[in-house]
Parts: sequence; C-alpha cells; structure tokens
Amino acid sequence: MYNQLYYGTRNHLNLRIATLCIVIGINILLPLVASGTAIQGIGTGFAFLAILCINIYASFSNINRLFSAPSGYLTLLAPVPSWKTLLGHIISNTILSLVSITIGTLGVMAQTVTPHHTAVGVSVSRYWWVMTAIMLVWSAMPLLAFALWRAISKSVFYRLPLQKLLSAICTIIFLIITNWFYLLLAPFGTVERYRWFFTVMLPSNQLSAILLFAVTLLQAAAILFATAYLMDRRINL
Repeated sequence: MYNQLYYGTRNHLNLRIATLCIVIGINILLPLVASGTAIQGIGTGFAFLAILCINIYASFSNINRLFSAPSGYLTLLAPVPSWKTLLGHIISNTILSLVSITIGTLGVMAQTVTPHHTAVGVSVSRYWWVMTAIMLVWSAMPLLAFALWRAISKSVFYRLPLQKLLSAICTIIFLIITNWFYLLLAPFGTVERYRWFFTVMLPSNQLSAILLFAVTLLQAAAILFATAYLMDRRINL
C-alpha cells in the first residue's frame, strides 16, 4: 500500500507544488503592491481558481492513467490487487487536493479580512474528528465515480458504440443504488421521501456521526471493489 500511495503522490506532484508556490507568492505580494484595490480581489480569485483547476486536473489525470496505455499496463502486470492500487491513488490524490485547496482558501480569507474585522467566530463541533473523516470520504467520491466509469467503459462496453455514454448511465445507476445504503440509518432517525430521493434526519450526537461515517464508508467501499473487480477481470487497454 505504501508503494501505491507513493506512485499516486508522485504523478503531477511537481505541477501541484509549482502551482501552490505561485499561489502563495501571489497572496504574499498582493497586499504589498495592490492592497485595497480591485486588483487584489481579482488576483486572489484567479489564484484560487488556478489551484482548484490544477488539482482537479492532476487528480483525475492520475486516475485516468490507470486505464490508459502505456501506464495502465504497469497496473495490470504488477503483482498487486487492483483495489490496493486504486485505493492508494484515491487516498493520495484526495489528500493532496484537499491540502492545496485549503491553503488556497486560507489565502482568499487572508486577503478579504479588513481592519474592521476585529474578531472571527468559529463553531467547532464536538464530533469534528468524525465529520472530518466523512468529508474525506465524500471528497474521494468524484474520483471513485470517475474510476468506475472508466472501468466500465474499458470492460463491459469496450467494443460497443457510445461506450462512454452507456458507461456513464451505468455509473449513475450504480451510484443511486449505493446511495440507498443510507436507508440503513432509518431506524436511528426520520426519513423524508421526495419521489425517488430521500433524506434521513439524524439527531445531533456522536452515535449519529459515527453511523453516518460507517454508511458513507460502506458506499465508497462498494464503488471501490466494484471498480477493482472489473480491473482484475475484464479490463482492456
């Protein structure tokens, strides 16, 4: 797993670091040369947009490499289960993106604070550690969904026309089915249904937070292992 985390981190790392350094430099220079002007706000906005776009590109590009030749051949030939390879890339890219985007967000906040803002109130949940874990899993969901879409298009519909469209439809259906896992929380809260959609309202306590994390992790695991199964059995590059 450490090797998979390393390979997932290494790809496009220079691009991430260079973008982060540029954004930090912009946030340091703007208050010195354009404090209180429109240039400061515009520059800060473009800096945040740049770090957001670069990290989205790097993360999805790294996952796409697993399903594209020639790098994908190394994945197929390596004596490592696909779920480990996929998990290592998902974890590393999610964490790198969150760290970079958090730093970019702090830069925006620093630029928008004025002398009139003498105090900032922050409400920290008592269950912050569980909520942080939930946010990490939720942040990984787009990458997991993308990996599933690529796996389906490279296996089930590989030789069919409109393979990407058909794969997208199957991916959405699978995501909807796994979203029904949240009905497992129904005995612990109140269910509100809106046609095909529903919400489960849970009381605010530690047990609810832990249960929410468990079901979210179950959904992510279902997507991960479904993708890994296709990668191990039927993938075509």
